[in-house]
Amino acid sequence: IHSFEPVPSTFAWLVRNIALNNLQNVIRANNIGLGDAPSTASLFLPDFTGCGAASMKNLHPTESSQEVKIQVDTLDHYFSTAGLQRLDLLKADVEGAEFSVLQGGRETISRYRPLIFLELLRKWSRPFGYHPNDVIQMLRGFGYRCYTFGDVGLVPFTVMTEETIQKNFFFAHPDVHGDWLRTNGLA
Repeated sequence: IHSFEPVPSTFAWLVRNIALNNLQNVIRANNIGLGDAPSTASLFLPDFTGCGAASMKNLHPTESSQEVKIQVDTLDHYFSTAGLQRLDLLKADVEGAEFSVLQGGRETISRYRPLIFLELLRKWSRPFGYHPNDVIQMLRGFGYRCYTFGDVGLVPFTVMTEETIQKNFFFAHPDVHGDWLRTNGLA
């Protein structure tokens, strides 16, 4: 497991939890963020909402926040320099920067076609200049199908509207995950 946490204080908690659970040989913690290009970026940590709402945009302008400088890499660059040979699952909840993370991982995603689990909210994507449908279309271009969680499990999902209440989305590629999709009545 390769984990990415750019906020220094949250990264310290992550490392501490990895050690407490004796998972140092299972989880590699990286004190960087992922995006569409290597850079140094600002991350805004709202004082009241907390580090779980940290974002590269100030999404909570009515509360005071701390600006922290972080290092950003791309998934493609990280993957190649780490010498990795497979990617089974990609999970990102990065407060609006999901599209940027995926853009920086286009080669890796198209080559390895992992299961992808994302949180997508219109209100968080808007300040980043995209709509969640852009993510759905991009991944559809790689052959992925989108699902969300319904009352009885995963259900197919094609387009986000203003009435969409779901915020967690699951993407599977039928060529790689077809057996699982068929078993669950999703193919």
